[in-house]
Amino acid sequence: MTTALPTPHADKLQALLKNPNLPQSDTPRVREAIERHGRWIEEIREVDEEGDALIEPLVASLNHYRNWIDRTHNTFYCANGWTWPRSVPL
Repeated sequence: MTTALPTPHADKLQALLKNPNLPQSDTPRVREAIERHGRWIEEIREVDEEGDALIEPLVASLNHYRNWIDRTHNTFYCANGWTWPRSVPL
């Protein structure tokens, strides 16, 4: 039996999509982020390595996903509607 792990990033993306203060023009970008997150999770689940050999493909996959998020989503929206540039520490 597999234990489900918490999904804080996916949960935040879903909350962002439901945020009534999210500009309607940003909805497609958030939906794309949710889709890409799902593909990233599938990609890391498909890594067929063990031990130290896991590190390189998992880090490469994470960096690819994170770099896409950083390039395309330069604003962070809080659940309560606040926004601020991603360059500000969260």
